[in-house]
Amino acid sequence: MVISKLESDILKLVKDDPSQKEVIISDNQKILVEAPAGFGKTFTMINMIKYWIATGKIKNYEKVLCLSFSVSAANRMRENIESSFKDSYSSSNLVHHVQATNFHGICRNILSKYGFLVGLKPNVDYQNVDSTNKDELKLLPLDERTFIHNEDSEISTASISQKKLYEQLSDYNAIIRNSFLPCNKLPYNAIITLTLELLLNNTQICSFYRKYYRVICIDEFQDTNILGLSLIHILSGENTKLVAFGDDMQQIYQFLGAIPSLIDKTSQNSSIQYVQLTKNYRFKNNKSMQALDSQLRFYKTNLTVTQNNKIPIDALHGTSISDESAQIISFINNHPDNKCAILFSGNSLTTKKLIEKLSEKITLFNALFKDDDKQVKHFHEKALETYLNMFKSHPISQSGVQKYINTVIKSITQDSVTDSLTELLKVFIHKSIIKYSSDIRSEVISTVLSSCSLRQNLVDINEKVTVSTIHGSKGLEWDYVILANFEYHEIPNYFEIRDIGLSNEDPRLIVNSDNSEYIRNLLNKFYVAFSRARKNFIVSYSDLHWEYSYGKPVCCKAHVSPIGYLPFIQIRNIASKN
Repeated sequence: MVISKLESDILKLVKDDPSQKEVIISDNQKILVEAPAGFGKTFTMINMIKYWIATGKIKNYEKVLCLSFSVSAANRMRENIESSFKDSYSSSNLVHHVQATNFHGICRNILSKYGFLVGLKPNVDYQNVDSTNKDELKLLPLDERTFIHNEDSEISTASISQKKLYEQLSDYNAIIRNSFLPCNKLPYNAIITLTLELLLNNTQICSFYRKYYRVICIDEFQDTNILGLSLIHILSGENTKLVAFGDDMQQIYQFLGAIPSLIDKTSQNSSIQYVQLTKNYRFKNNKSMQALDSQLRFYKTNLTVTQNNKIPIDALHGTSISDESAQIISFINNHPDNKCAILFSGNSLTTKKLIEKLSEKITLFNALFKDDDKQVKHFHEKALETYLNMFKSHPISQSGVQKYINTVIKSITQDSVTDSLTELLKVFIHKSIIKYSSDIRSEVISTVLSSCSLRQNLVDINEKVTVSTIHGSKGLEWDYVILANFEYHEIPNYFEIRDIGLSNEDPRLIVNSDNSEYIRNLLNKFYVAFSRARKNFIVSYSDLHWEYSYGKPVCCKAHVSPIGYLPFIQIRNIASKN
């Protein structure tokens, strides 16, 4: 059999990694790939798609649909695929074969063509709203308000089955049509529920999309909620090839409805081929980081097993918050040619105090904001509104960037948060002009702005030091990552302490049948922070931290985070090296 040069090149690239090769050449219809951070997930995914095209498995009229939970992950997929295909495959063929978007993005695309069948009016610019917001719900009659609230709560807590979701779909969407759409409002969940109804009730349309999307490739599968999973099931026909990439250790979006232990549950399905990528490329030259990665994964599934091997974690230990700040600054100054992220569990008083001290000596790019903050949403809305007004007939080019940014700035109140967002907007617009052709540029910009996803451009910021929450750092990488305030009451926070049942007298993690899942969730958060680092991961903590007592901030004695007491971890002070 004669093989093409592209096919041959791909096989050469993976000849030393059997697990990657197994995924790429597999003929199975359904594959689940467990892909830990740094194990070559993106490389495998891209070359898998190239291989399908090279071997003729994707016909000219068929597409590969790459889906992800978040817009950020979807855009990273799109950028990585486009960049890679330019090296070995023409850009026109890429656009023809591959569509990368998130669950809401594919649903918007379907509704733009057939939304009139489920009550959407053509050419109406519906405002996307959060139906869990009390201000939105109070406009509804009490019975409708209660129904929507209960349904959304079950979705966000992953406590609703697919069967029950389908049973209540008609009633849910009827309220959307009667109470939201007449006000030109379209809730985020309804973007998917209306699409589900459309595909379920129109077999010809559903059949078309099942044939059109010959392959569905899902990234960050562990973050999928019941709406996304239902959409995947509906779009998957008998001949659809379905490949899901994910990592249970990186599931930290359960508060948004991510189905708990989804990868573990899916891997137990005998009709699905399960492959685990086995080579850690990110930490291949760092044995300590490799060992920590392995031990964390082992411990998560073996919480009660005693482990004797101690993995050192470098730590910056201060006697106070000021001293902790000085240790961090010294470390950063000793690594002048590297980018560093300082991550926090949350935006607590202790976080604010430490950042205040750090800001006195070094410049920080502040990304502690949440994507669903009103101020952040308002900025994105104004940026999108301004873009659509200025570039209705043509996409933005370099000559129009400064005028666009100036117009956006005039429409908002400037402060530290909007300053950061403005810088992210500048970087994003410049990158979009360089990376995306004129025919899709406006679509990409509109998608990112409408979904409040400017944060994804953090790694392109010129500032040497970025501060962010752990959740806000997901999917990003820096040379060095410092997990600051590595203390009891910070990581874990108050709610995690309550769920795990920790004691102030003994902050160690004591596993029992009631708290094991909560401990695993805490380990996931720690793992996400740790795996953002390319070169090294450091924790920092102080002997004192801030908290509220009787409504007033007070300085209190601090304990090292319970994660520091894990049986295989050795906290190693490196202050003397700085």
